[in-house]
Formats: sequence, C-alpha cells, structure tokens
Amino acid sequence: MKLLTAASRLALPILAVAKDDNYPTHVPAAALESGPIVGVSVELLDSISPVNRFLGIPYASRPERFSRAKKPKPWTKPLEATEFGPSCTQLFTNNELSPGVEILQGFFDNGPPESEDCLYMNAFAPTSPQPPEGRPVVLFIHGGVFGFPNSPDIPVENTNLGLYDQQLAIEWVQANARAFGGDPGKVTIWGESAGSMSVDVHLNAYRNVHPPPFRGAIMFSGQVSVGLLGATANSQEQRSWDAVAQAVGCNSTDDQLSCMRQVSASDLIDAMSATQVTFTPVTDNVTVPRGRAQRWREGKIAKVPVLTGTIAQEGRALVNRHINMSLFLDSYLTEPLVTKEQRGAILDVYRADPALETNFDVAAAIYTDYFWQCPQGILANMSASIDNPAWRFYFNASLISLFPKELAWLGKFHGSDVSLLFSTPTFEGDAGGVPLTPQLYTFGNYLRGVVGRFVKNPRGGPGWPAVGSRYAPFDVANLGDVGSEVTVAGPTMVDQRVLDARCGLYEAIYPVLEKYVLS
Repeated sequence: MKLLTAASRLALPILAVAKDDNYPTHVPAAALESGPIVGVSVELLDSISPVNRFLGIPYASRPERFSRAKKPKPWTKPLEATEFGPSCTQLFTNNELSPGVEILQGFFDNGPPESEDCLYMNAFAPTSPQPPEGRPVVLFIHGGVFGFPNSPDIPVENTNLGLYDQQLAIEWVQANARAFGGDPGKVTIWGESAGSMSVDVHLNAYRNVHPPPFRGAIMFSGQVSVGLLGATANSQEQRSWDAVAQAVGCNSTDDQLSCMRQVSASDLIDAMSATQVTFTPVTDNVTVPRGRAQRWREGKIAKVPVLTGTIAQEGRALVNRHINMSLFLDSYLTEPLVTKEQRGAILDVYRADPALETNFDVAAAIYTDYFWQCPQGILANMSASIDNPAWRFYFNASLISLFPKELAWLGKFHGSDVSLLFSTPTFEGDAGGVPLTPQLYTFGNYLRGVVGRFVKNPRGGPGWPAVGSRYAPFDVANLGDVGSEVTVAGPTMVDQRVLDARCGLYEAIYPVLEKYVLS
C-alpha cells in the first residue's frame, strides 16, 4: 500500500454525470490491455441516449506505500466495473491560515470512502456506434493531490509519487482509449486546482516527447510556473519527514522507512495534523523541472492548445474566515521577498475598495489575485507569446443559491466551476440531481459545451478569441454575471488590462519568487 498518492479520475471519451437511479439497457464490455471488464449502461438526465459507464478500473497494481506504482496485473475473468473505487487518503490541515476542517472536509470532501489502495479510474462512453476515426478523449485529474514523501531513504527521483501515478494513468489512456471507442491521438488532459497544477507539470515533463500523449490541456484554477503556487520542497530538507517519523515512533529505528510503512494510515494522518506537516512536490528535474516559468517563455514545454481560467473569488474558500491579518501578511507577503513598501502599497489598494469590508474580505481578495488570477493570466500570456494557442476565462457566477444560507459568505468560491459542471442538471431536486435555477441550468449547459467544444477540437478553441489575438486586449472571456445580468450563458469579452489591474502590484514580486523560491 502507498500513502501519499494521487488518483486520476478519467472520463473516456466524454464527460458524463449519471443520475442516482440506474436503468441498465445492456451490459457493455471492453477489452483492456490488462483484461476484460464489464460495466453498465445508464440513462442520464437530459441525454439523448444511454451512456456506458465503467467504474473503479485499476490502472495500477495494489500499491506499496512509498514505492512507485506498477501496471496492474493481468486478469482473464471479466472484471465487474460498476462501483466507484475508494478515494485516496486525504489530509485536512487545520490552522490559523486554512479555511478550517468544516469547509475542507465538510464542504469539499464528499467522495467515496478513502483508502491507500486508490489507483482507480472511471470511464464514460457513448453507446452509439464508434466512428472509424475514434472519438476525442478527456482525462480529468481531480484536485487535492496528496503524494510526495520527502524521505532521506527514498531517491529524489522517486519522491513525486503522485505525479508518477498520473503519468501511469496517462499511459493507461494511450493503451486503452480504443477499447472505449476513443482515439489515443485525441486526448485532452483537464485538471482543477491541484489537478490543474499537475497539468502544468505534465506540460513541462512531456516537453521532449513528440508527439506528447495529449493534444490539448485544460487548466481550471492552478499552475506551478508563476508565484507561490509553484513552490516546491527542497529535496535536502527532511525536517517535515523527521517530525512525522518522531510523532509515530519511527525516528530511532534502524530502518525508518520500513517502520513508516508499518504505521497505519490513520496514525500517519493524525501525526501530520499534529505536527502541521504537509508534503509538496520536489523539483527533481524528472517529473518537475527547474525554471518552469523560463521554460514557458522559451517554448520548452509540450506545445498544445491551452484552455485556462480562474474564479472571481477563489480565496474565499481557501482563507480562514477569522484570519489574523498580520499572520496572513507575514506568511504570504514576507520580507525580504516582499518589501514593507510593497506590502503597504498592496494593502492600501485593497482597503480602498468599498466592497472589501473586513480583514477576511481583504485577505481573500489578495489571495485570489496573488495566488490564482494574476499568475494564471501571466501563464496564458506566456503561452500566447510562444505561438502556443491559449484561451482564458474568468468564472464569474455564483452557486451560493445551491448551498445552505450559512455558507453564503463563500461567494464565487474556488471550485465553483467544477461544482456546476459535475452536478446533475435539473430544475427539480427530486429528479435525482441538484435543483438549479433556470439561469444556472442554462449557464451550466453552456459551460459543458465550452469544455466539449475544446476537447473535440483544441485548436478551434472554446468559442471566443484567443489570448493575444487581434481582439486583444479584449481577449479574456467573462463567464457568468455581467453587471446586473446574472449568469449570462455565453462569453462576454473583457479588457485584460482592466480585469488584471491589481496584478501590477505583484509584477516586481513574481520575479523574486521565481529566482529564490521556484528555482
């Protein structure tokens, strides 16, 4: 078994969300590289025809903790793929900076039971006859990646286990896409949050593979080439590992790694919570190369069309609602990386905004711009500058009407886009889905069309002008609210200079972070 790994959930060849009640019409089967599987055919709300659904497919053998995953052992008897596999074991950090367990676990964590044995994927495919040329494929990498043990007993090139898991999943798609009617030459990788950061990593990691194992990339809220989201662990710094080892009683053993392998997953999670330790990727120059921003500038990435964007108020679900402002500033705008003058100028701008009334409002807005919107915009512009097509969006719709009133303060929060995309579209809650307002229903269908259009033809784009096109600077699509109009189902092109006006506050900071933090 392996703690600290990431599962990749796949939708092949198109994304589909099934309602709770299944209505089997036939038993679909697929012949995979590792053996035969059988799934189920289900009716979907608003769908024209049933969809074949294959769940809990192992793309790796049962993993051993802290070791590289291997391909699944072949089988001969048809494997029943009708139930979701377990989610990977997760850590929910509770401190003065984080939003708190009640949000992280109670709001974001609603998946199946957790386990270290979690390297499974789920495939959805139309029941209609396969076209001779094969269908486009989209591979979705979820957020919450957890897979990077920085132990002195593990070679540096083997520390980024979660990324190796994802690479194994990408290889699996190439080997098995045709079994579901897909074309392995028409794969788009799509990630959200930490999954989006992974997509950026793969664009760097597959730079010398021609052609790469994907022809398009979708990045929802996340990248690792600009700003603090790209911070990685130092392979020579093992204090975090030692702290956890000590907490579970493995610090004085002759074979610390073996000892850590014997500790229960729940005890390791408790130890990490108690010591306030999290493990992040290591820049190993294998899975995660150095100088990622410069590689983008020089075009040393896998050149495929990119669809990328962020949400209007990312930080409201990621910052502690009762944040201490001094702690926030000392943690994220710390000297000497950020001068007192720069910090003061940043605070003055945000405090002058009448819409930001509390310290939480100010901190969440800074976090949104500094961590998410501005770096994502920079990445989109760098992609365009090397003639790599990029389309950028600004998700500006509120889903608060779908949640309890006590969560209204979340606003247009991190994850809103996928929450809408993965909901079952319906007007009535008793139909097996989330009851959407007519506006959100229409907007959700439009957003699905945006993803579908890009997956079918990445070079054709999602349906609005590309970054750096002749329409620049009106080359960012506002998706959602436009003035008093709520959740407009279509793109409204906005001036990038106006949208990113506050990003100028960080222009001098990002190069310093690139030199001293991301190097």
